[in-house]
Amino acid sequence: GWTSLERLKAILAIDEELEDGGVPLADRIALLDSAWRLLPDVAREDGTVAGRLKAELQALAGSDGPSRELLEDWRKRFPPPSSCASRSNRKSRGNSRIRNKRPAPKGREAEQPTQVGAGDDAR
Repeated sequence: GWTSLERLKAILAIDEELEDGGVPLADRIALLDSAWRLLPDVAREDGTVAGRLKAELQALAGSDGPSRELLEDWRKRFPPPSSCASRSNRKSRGNSRIRNKRPAPKGREAEQPTQVGAGDDAR
C-alpha cells in the first residue's frame, strides 16, 4: 500500500496535470479536498514535508482548505449515480451472464454453458 505522503503527492501530481490541461479549480476542488484530508496523516509521517504541502494546498484552495461552498457547488455539478439508477441497472442484467465451462478433454463431449444464478453454490 501507499503511505499517506505518497497518496498526497500522487493527488497533487494529478491536480497539476489537470490544471495544465485547463481544468478550472472549481472542477478540481474535490481532488484538492482529498489531498487536504490526508495532511494530518502526512504530518505524523513527516511534519516538515506536511507543512510544505499544506502551504502548496493553501495557495490553491485557501488558507482553511477547500471551502464548503466550493465543495457543495462541485457536488451539485457532479452528483453521484442515484441508487435508483444502479438498482434498475442490476435488474436489467439479471441472471443473463453465462459461464462457459472448460472444454472437455479430447474424445469427450464438451459441456454446454450454464446459466449463472441460484444454485451456483454447489460447485
